[in-house]
Order: sequence, then C-alpha cells, then structure tokens
Amino acid sequence: MKARSFDGFTIQPTKDFLESRKIILYNSDLHIALAAPQKGLTDYFYKNADL
Repeated sequence: MKARSFDGFTIQPTKDFLESRKIILYNSDLHIALAAPQKGLTDYFYKNADL
C-alpha cells in the first residue's frame, strides 16, 4: 500500500460552519471532509432527542 499525504491547511476558510466542509475523499459508503470555519457553531441549534 502506498502512503498518501493531503495538505488540509490549503482549504480556504469560510464564515459558515457547515458550508466550510470540503469533501476530499469519497466512495459509495463514505465521505471524508475537512473544514475551515471562521465562526463557531453558535448560529445553529441541534437537539438530539425525541419529544
């Protein structure tokens, strides 16, 4: 198997947390992404529960 290296620090930062994700590797089962957000997650609300 050949070793690979990816330069993740060249991804351009964007303001939006979710829009900053850039997919670098993918196949039919998996997507691997890197992100460079300029702002935090305070603009999004996520609740992982059933009411």
